[in-house]
Amino acid sequence: MTAYLDAERPSFEAAFKQRFSDFIVREISDDGLVVRLTNMDELPEVDKVLKARAEREFTDEEIETAFGDLLSEEEKTGLFAFAQLEKGDPKRAEGFLIKGAIVKDKPSRTRFYKSLKSMFKQFTSRTITADEETCIKIEFSNELKRKRTHWAKWPEERGTYCKFVLCKENKDSSQTLHLLAKAIGRQPKVFHIAGTKDKRAVTSQYVTAFHVAAEDLKKANDKLFGIRVGNYSYTDTQLTLGSHCGNHFTIVLRNVETTKDVLTRACERVQEYGFINYFGTQRFGTGTVCTHDVGRLLLQSKWKEAMELLLRPRAFEDAEMLKARIHYRETRNADEALQLLPYKAYIETTLLKGIRKFGETVDAFKTLPWNSRTLYVHAYQSWIFNLLASKRISSVDHLNPIIGDLVFANKADEGYGDVEMKEAEGEGEEAEEGEDRVLIGKKKVRGANETSTPKVIVLTAENLHEYTIRDVVLPVPGFNTQFPENESGQWAREFMRADGVDPDDMRDKKETLINLPGTYRPLLIKPNSFSYEIISYDDETSPLAATDLDVLNGLEIPKLENGKHLGLKIEMVLHTGTYATMLLRELTKNSTTQLFQRKLQHARENTRREEKAKADQSEREKAIASAPSVPAPAPAPSAPAPAPA
Repeated sequence: MTAYLDAERPSFEAAFKQRFSDFIVREISDDGLVVRLTNMDELPEVDKVLKARAEREFTDEEIETAFGDLLSEEEKTGLFAFAQLEKGDPKRAEGFLIKGAIVKDKPSRTRFYKSLKSMFKQFTSRTITADEETCIKIEFSNELKRKRTHWAKWPEERGTYCKFVLCKENKDSSQTLHLLAKAIGRQPKVFHIAGTKDKRAVTSQYVTAFHVAAEDLKKANDKLFGIRVGNYSYTDTQLTLGSHCGNHFTIVLRNVETTKDVLTRACERVQEYGFINYFGTQRFGTGTVCTHDVGRLLLQSKWKEAMELLLRPRAFEDAEMLKARIHYRETRNADEALQLLPYKAYIETTLLKGIRKFGETVDAFKTLPWNSRTLYVHAYQSWIFNLLASKRISSVDHLNPIIGDLVFANKADEGYGDVEMKEAEGEGEEAEEGEDRVLIGKKKVRGANETSTPKVIVLTAENLHEYTIRDVVLPVPGFNTQFPENESGQWAREFMRADGVDPDDMRDKKETLINLPGTYRPLLIKPNSFSYEIISYDDETSPLAATDLDVLNGLEIPKLENGKHLGLKIEMVLHTGTYATMLLRELTKNSTTQLFQRKLQHARENTRREEKAKADQSEREKAIASAPSVPAPAPAPSAPAPAPA
């Protein structure tokens, strides 16, 4: 990433994510709603109905009506006695058997099951064979194995999934779901999300949970720190990756080192022209080993070198991890290295177990999960796109399309249609009061789970006037994509050949089951619903933007003026696959990587220390200068000379 869209504008430095609450992300659902956590206590109406029904006491007449012609007097007495057994009574585990004609008559059996379910919520039933006779066995639900219990006692009135809003603060998405699963006594696999969110941020998004009651999630709020859930409902639709429209961002930049005029111009230029649609640096890893380098080796079928790169020692790692890596490099003993690895090293552990079993071969690499294997090659594809985007912007007319450029044949394939923040209007479901809805026109939003490659056309002298630079797309190269028919296409081939990758041989790498159809991505992207506010403040620890939890707690952000520090607050909407950090890069014309931000932070801290030391020294000098002069003490009289002997 070497180019900027507005190359002439001056750059400026600013603190990015100085506080995690300076970066607020709210998911936009597939129906255009900005997801917000607004209620943590209200349960779905169906749960209230079920609770009232469970607490209801049935009369003798109702019980007689329900079971009178289905069970004998002895069976009714035994069933009701079984229901009264205290928890811990060994007879509960034995269950209660019902025999006779009811078992063989399907209509009667169906009536019995419905009556049992409505009157005894604590029971589950199944048909078994005992003493060579078919019986109905009734058991307490909580006496069964957990997995069966979730199926057995789940009310039909609810949907299959509980859908809720998850708000997390300064936590990784995977870590958050693991903690939430532990709090409710389930496995993380019951949760499904539309996309992962930033760690150092406050994020709100929808989650669906398979056969999880809203009441259990509500109770989890008291057990967790930095995680809150609410806005519960039930649905039969599971969330899948990419099943959302994008994200709404509220971003605060602190300690902005420029003038208000420069800041205003920067915001207006980004608002008007957008930014280069680079893949963000997080796509390529945050450590010293870049994911696209691993992907390049895989595309060269250099499996051993790829594994070597993943396992080699890295700078800035904790001592335990570094010791395991060094041990493997020096001994090539996978067993001993495994004993030294910390529990959190999932990729390294899986890879070393594969090497222990298959040696340093492609079969060992194939033990890695499919999503991890594809992550590396997708990172390489993204790397080529970024190189090509930089060259295209720097070398030719970057504000106009040129002959040979590519554009989508069908605008619905863009997946980057105009998005606006406004109240719902016209046809479709209306937004409730206080909700924001993003209205997407008639363009289709392509989700991340859609794998078909969209069609493109090549610009010619005849159709060039019909398009703008915002229509131009570049390939994320694969076997289903084509290159631009101009210099951009030549550059892309040169980049890949320089890496030892054949641009014309991106077919499936069957050895590792990697599939690379490729796709296309707009060269430029314009943020939607973009707004900005220049602020000044004094306290560097004070919140400058309200999170969902702040709103719930009644915290109001005061209007700040005439402070000694300059800041900028941005609000915008970006589609899936677009990186907010790349907009900030264009805005500030500076890097947004963690390393660069750390350097800025250290430089600011050093400057503050130097300024404080100078101020303290100045105060001391003033104190000395203003102190009243004190006359020097008179010399002490000399002692008399000793008498002669």
